[in-house]
Amino acid sequence: SLKSDRSVVTKADKSVECFLRRHLVNGNEDVYFIGEESAGRYTNKQLSEFLKKGVIWIVDPIDATANFAVGKTFWGISIAYAVDGVIREGGVFIPETNSMLISDNGKTFYTNVKNKSIKAKLDSLVFLSKPAKKFSDASHVSFSQKAAKRMLFDGPNQFVSTGCCLYCGMNLALGLDSVYTTMARLWDFAGFLPSLSNLGFASINRSGKKLISCRISDDLYFLDVKSDNAFMVREPNWIGISPHAVQTVRSEERRV
Repeated sequence: SLKSDRSVVTKADKSVECFLRRHLVNGNEDVYFIGEESAGRYTNKQLSEFLKKGVIWIVDPIDATANFAVGKTFWGISIAYAVDGVIREGGVFIPETNSMLISDNGKTFYTNVKNKSIKAKLDSLVFLSKPAKKFSDASHVSFSQKAAKRMLFDGPNQFVSTGCCLYCGMNLALGLDSVYTTMARLWDFAGFLPSLSNLGFASINRSGKKLISCRISDDLYFLDVKSDNAFMVREPNWIGISPHAVQTVRSEERRV
């Protein structure tokens, strides 16, 4: 079916979110849960209190539902864990490619084993270091769907918008993409922010704020839970392999 903003939602979105809420929150009133399909269930006061001091789980049950609904490969599941208004850890899973990206205590790990067992995937995780590639005119850049619709890119680089933020974040961590431009919502990328932060990626928005700081704050996001823009970034954000990379791509884009 279609939501009020005309985006697609499936039974899978709702069932996955309910499953994760049940297991992560488990009836604990001291835990706040931000899910794409139920983000407006709390009040602004409750959110403010948890951002000051509290535990928050941030979940996108299916990122790129439009892709999932028609059988395309690029979709995934994202979970992030925040304490006192800062995202501490996160995980991303792309089922169609068996790719998993997880942060843990300041380090980033990755696996793409085909074994369906979660234990097998966790046992096969390998430590990732920052990609060694230098940014150049041959580097690949990517865009969130909203950024692709609203930004004009005049640079020489090849670019793509898959409609899946998680896939873009995974490609950054693996060195396949060099810069990602996003105008998405918190749950679209929260799962990979800690991993990219651990790897030393750079970020900037037009006001000079850094999304990679992992802060959930009013200067980065619209935090009115009842707003149509709830949890959306306030400005275009660039995340990339280096400050030079993000500044270069930023200078070659303009909003239309």
